[in-house]
Amino acid sequence: MIRNYSKRPIVRPFSRHTGVTMVEMLAAIVLATLLTVAMLGVLKSMTHGRKVLLADVTSEPWHTRLIDQLEWDLKNSRTIKPIPGGFELTGYAGRDFSDGRPLHRATTIQYVAVTTEHPPLLLRHEIHGDSLNLDNRATEVVGINVGRLVLLPADEMRSFDPDYAADLQNGVENGPLPNRVTAFLVCNGDATPLLQKTFYLR
Repeated sequence: MIRNYSKRPIVRPFSRHTGVTMVEMLAAIVLATLLTVAMLGVLKSMTHGRKVLLADVTSEPWHTRLIDQLEWDLKNSRTIKPIPGGFELTGYAGRDFSDGRPLHRATTIQYVAVTTEHPPLLLRHEIHGDSLNLDNRATEVVGINVGRLVLLPADEMRSFDPDYAADLQNGVENGPLPNRVTAFLVCNGDATPLLQKTFYLR
């Protein structure tokens, strides 16, 4: 009698843990939905801010609002560093996005000129770094037809020199904020500052 000693294929039982479970899929869908809602909120805020500014382009009341906002951000920040298109402040200038009350918590503020838009826009980003919520960032349009917002130490720079400002890139160097700074708001393609304001911080 001839016996067949060839090995039979081993059939492993189906693993219930193979692939993505329904719970994991639902969690991914919920997370994607939350991220989409957060992005839509940012886009809605930018669109609304742009419409308001464009509607006020003749009277330009945004100058006053920008000065007030910049003064608050500077007085409640501790350090500054240049970033592409503008500068970044770190400190405690954060406000609640719903009612505007001061939060007194670690906050990053960025002012960035977006010259690819028509007209060019000055954007302000507010980021609450230690917030556990997804809604920890807000972006608003704070100026139109802006080529650059430059901060220079007031003790060092008493009048605007476009060549000197260009050499300094974004003005104040990376580090602690000086006691006094002068802000120059420069129109796109214009060497004459649209706005000049000195802030006393300390």
